[in-house]
Amino acid sequence: MLYVGAEDEPELAQLTVAARADVTQQRGYVSPARGERLVAHARVVKPGRRFTVCAGEAYVDGGPTPKTIATMLGTMAALAP
Repeated sequence: MLYVGAEDEPELAQLTVAARADVTQQRGYVSPARGERLVAHARVVKPGRRFTVCAGEAYVDGGPTPKTIATMLGTMAALAP
């Protein structure tokens, strides 16, 4: 299990991590991580039986508007048990 942000959103904090392997991964570092709080959001763009496409974004919070510091796009392949 992977626990993320349990102090802020306990109902969303527990994520199940299945056996997956990276097929591709693209990361973009947009700006330095300077701020009070680092926040990351991820989502499944296209789920599939064999491959799953995921996207994510990290940003710093603490100013008038959140500032994006990194983005990610990846394809995962399901591994046979």
